[in-house]
Amino acid sequence: MKKEIVFGPSACGSLRVAQFTGNCPDFMICEPNKIDESLHDKIEEMNQRTRNDWYNSTPVGGRAEDIICLEYDLEYGDISEKIPSSKRYQSIYQMVNTMYPRNDEEDVAKGWADSVMKKNRRSLRDLNSAIKIDAPIRIWYSSSPSEINGFYWLMHYLDSKKHYTKVSNIFLPPNYWDGNGQCNAWPQLNSCHWSETFYLEMLILSPQ
Repeated sequence: MKKEIVFGPSACGSLRVAQFTGNCPDFMICEPNKIDESLHDKIEEMNQRTRNDWYNSTPVGGRAEDIICLEYDLEYGDISEKIPSSKRYQSIYQMVNTMYPRNDEEDVAKGWADSVMKKNRRSLRDLNSAIKIDAPIRIWYSSSPSEINGFYWLMHYLDSKKHYTKVSNIFLPPNYWDGNGQCNAWPQLNSCHWSETFYLEMLILSPQ
């Protein structure tokens, strides 16, 4: 099965939903009774458009276990490591610690960084397993700092493995119009529109 590479949990979750689109999830529907009654008809019209978008969408396909999420957050901090390791997770720790400072009871940032480290190690093992069996790999990225830096790191990593076969990418152009608004990163694109970008997929060729 084709392995799908994304660069963050939000993109991972959106792609997971995109794998089986067809029925509109309840969380996509706004309940008019919780809003000013004067907006009732407009809300219902919006909900119907949303249902139609999902009903008419094409699933991306694949399985949850085919998604490999590399959550390296390479848009900040020290990015000098060939394989993101202690410096990377220290940067993640410092970032989270600004939002959830350590106290006498718990260290939220450490738990966060440790969890991300474990998930990334598992994801890297999955990627290496895919390379070993020459499984098709598709990379989803955009010009957002986290995704494009992740893409460049991954290209360097694949080059170090001399793995060039069956690798493709889909680059989401800046200000991509999905019919309702502009998107600049994959998490911003509604799951029902992911498959519409297949025409952007390009094969990554080996260096000559």
